[in-house]
Amino acid sequence: MADSYYRFFPGDYQRDTGDLTLVEHGAYRVLLDHYYMQGSLPANPDRLYRICRAFSDEERTAVATVVKRYFQPDGNRLHNRKADQEISDRQVFIESQREKGRKSAKIRVERAKEEKTTANRGSTGVQPGDQPEGNLPSPSPSPSPLPTKEKREGGTTPRFAPPSPTEVENYCQESEYYIDVQQFIDFYASKGWMIGKNKMKDWKAAVRNWHKRDKERQSSRASPQPATYRQAQDLERRKLVKLLQEADDGDIENDTARGAPAVARISGPAAGRR
Repeated sequence: MADSYYRFFPGDYQRDTGDLTLVEHGAYRVLLDHYYMQGSLPANPDRLYRICRAFSDEERTAVATVVKRYFQPDGNRLHNRKADQEISDRQVFIESQREKGRKSAKIRVERAKEEKTTANRGSTGVQPGDQPEGNLPSPSPSPSPLPTKEKREGGTTPRFAPPSPTEVENYCQESEYYIDVQQFIDFYASKGWMIGKNKMKDWKAAVRNWHKRDKERQSSRASPQPATYRQAQDLERRKLVKLLQEADDGDIENDTARGAPAVARISGPAAGRR
């Protein structure tokens, strides 16, 4: 059986046809193409001329030269040993690929049957060999569990699907949340969309919490903290002075309310000259 595909080795071809003329090269390649498609060539010269579109004496002489040199007669057909070997090797390869395809298809069918059988066993909860034998007393019926809220309402718990950046961005715009959307996506994607040890169920709730934490962090950054121990001491000293001043102001107001003269508390060098 021939095929429209065949391998071509330029090195071998040049070695075997190095002394052919341009017209002879053309005739040989046309005859080879026809040979690989049909599996042989007719031994009739007129038909060979027709295959090569050889009409002039030069062209027909080229066809005759190539046929005599590269093709062997076999009854009313012509053969080329190298081409026959290539066709045979090609058919062996094609058949081996078909066999691999059949085996692969068979394995897929068997695997699908096994998966279907396993799924059916899991849905019924009965394993082979678990069926009761004989007339065993039937157990008393156990109370059916109360349906969950979702089942009572006729719905099912939606399966969580990670949101896209566009979904998160749209939700933030609707709710006026200001977060780094890509940072949010990257953070939870790196954790497999887990919150602690549990799978995330509501990504919108996670966005709200993220926004809340961002606001808290921004608030904490708005109040600068002392960077050194000396700065902390100075800050505490200023707070203490402020508290003392507020306490002094409170005492003066109380004395004035009781009719006592208001005496200013003087500290520092002025107090020594009093």
